[in-house]
Amino acid sequence: MTPDRRILFWWLLWLLSPAIAIAAPPPAVYPLAAGDHASKRFTLVANGVAVPVLAYTSRYDYAHFSADGALTITIAVPESVRSWHISPQAEQIRARAGGQHLTFRLPHAAYVIVKINALKELAIAIDPLERAVPPPSGVGIYNITAAPYSADATGRTLATRVVQRAIDDAHAAGGGIVYVPRGTFLSAGLELRSNVSLYLAGGATLRSSGDPALFKVRYYKQSLKMRGTWFLWTQPNSRNIRIFGRGTIDGNARELRGRNRCVNDLVVPLHTSHFTIDGVVLRDSGLWGLIPVRSDHIVIHNTKHFNEANRFFEDDAVDIIESQDVLVSRSFAISEDDTYSTKTWNEQTDMAGNWPGRPEPLENVTFEDCLAWSRCATFKVGFGCFQPQRKIVFRRCCVYRCMRAIAINHYWGNASVENVTFDHIDVEGFQPRQRDRDKCRWLDVNTASEGSIRNTILENITVRALGYEASRIEGHDTKGMIDGMRFENVIVSDKLATSLKDLDVDVTNQFVTGIVFVGQAGASAPALRN
Repeated sequence: MTPDRRILFWWLLWLLSPAIAIAAPPPAVYPLAAGDHASKRFTLVANGVAVPVLAYTSRYDYAHFSADGALTITIAVPESVRSWHISPQAEQIRARAGGQHLTFRLPHAAYVIVKINALKELAIAIDPLERAVPPPSGVGIYNITAAPYSADATGRTLATRVVQRAIDDAHAAGGGIVYVPRGTFLSAGLELRSNVSLYLAGGATLRSSGDPALFKVRYYKQSLKMRGTWFLWTQPNSRNIRIFGRGTIDGNARELRGRNRCVNDLVVPLHTSHFTIDGVVLRDSGLWGLIPVRSDHIVIHNTKHFNEANRFFEDDAVDIIESQDVLVSRSFAISEDDTYSTKTWNEQTDMAGNWPGRPEPLENVTFEDCLAWSRCATFKVGFGCFQPQRKIVFRRCCVYRCMRAIAINHYWGNASVENVTFDHIDVEGFQPRQRDRDKCRWLDVNTASEGSIRNTILENITVRALGYEASRIEGHDTKGMIDGMRFENVIVSDKLATSLKDLDVDVTNQFVTGIVFVGQAGASAPALRN
């Protein structure tokens, strides 16, 4: 195709795309939960349908809906649109401004972050329309608002006992679906059981109570000097548990933590097997959001993690801990602390005191098609490395903002970290904590104790920004070596890296061996499968 015909083709596609979008089913939109407030800065329309936008934090607001097919998105703001930025940049999303409106088109459902003028960001999470939606009633359906449960859907009174009863009844019957319809349901801790699915309909919010007296203390977080608990967890030695739908699990950390000095881990698949979580929003976690612990065969798909991104909260989004055969795919995470990481602890670690079983190695963990925004690390192995960590892959992921983009931080423990691959990672920019500006770098690989890092691969990496400090690859001693790092098609500031200098690495030492550079000019990171 000639250049002129190519231009004509894309111009016609641009003109015809509204008709294509109209032919698709209308977007499914979900009402805000009780107590939520609509954004005063943004209004959003998708294919002619108004989408609620939640006023969330001082850093960003967010919108979540579902749609199939091509989409025309229009954002209105209270001032003339002068500048804008849409991430992931690798998607090359083109937009046009007109007065107080910004319009752009997406070929399909996607996760994006939009920055207009000097306003705070707008996070837009679009999922495909749901498939195989369960009915609200029938055989094997336990609707928490129907008799005999009759949970309060206004969020004014506790629904803990009736929700737990529905879970227990489904389990006793050999399995079933606990159905949470639209509405806001206030609850304390809930234990999920084998063969039970928890379905959260779009517009359903399961909100943690802000009263710490209603929760069992599970640990004491030394770094914060706070008690800690769990909101949803799995019964130890359970199997075949699923959380799905387009609803929201709300940790209510602003009340539980801010006023009552207690933190909660939001969803804890604990010593379980064949656990799936798909499609839900997890927000405002008091501490860590989603933490599979000593579990296996875990699938995490289409999850959105919206947390505080301004204050020091230690509100990690997804931490895979001492688990095996885990897939995290098509996920969107915003948090003040780490977004996607792996960890292994010992029995003396404060949070691990009430975890069942013995410490386990971590193996066969994959993160793919993830969009991350953090004031700490976005894609990280560590800090805890008390048990071996092996075969970890981060693939087709985008870093919007962070303090450390790609990291293996072997800070605590003496076990090895082996066979870690970062493949097709796009590093867009940085936004560290003010106190940690001296640690802000795109690459940070180090050992601070015994236990080596072996066989690390970074391939097809695009580094658009370097951070505030030079990167480092630094071993600890002869028992804490970094051995074997391959850099293939790593593009730093539009240049193929062929040396540590090209990587902007100026901290290394004699305990680093086996660094190799391979690649060809012109390589770059492709778009996410968003």
